[in-house]
Amino acid sequence: MSEKDILRVISYAHADAILEALDGDAPVRFKQIKERTGLKSNGVSRRLKDLLEAGLAEKRRRRYSGYSLTDRGVEALEVVREFKTLDNNSD
Repeated sequence: MSEKDILRVISYAHADAILEALDGDAPVRFKQIKERTGLKSNGVSRRLKDLLEAGLAEKRRRRYSGYSLTDRGVEALEVVREFKTLDNNSD
């Protein structure tokens, strides 16, 4: 997926919240994502699908299954945070 496509995906509504919810070392379960973001199931499903297809998140199926950020997802989260910082400083 191109950088332009990744920028498009992270600009979708609530993609930033889900990236933030996935930040950390341990996989995050679907229910936890809903709790952390306050989103309904269909919103979480839609954005997770986008993030998975873009290679920004992955689903882990191990002893403790859930979703986590890929290396590209971590980089995308850094970009999201930088944009938010720039936006907050422009006020």
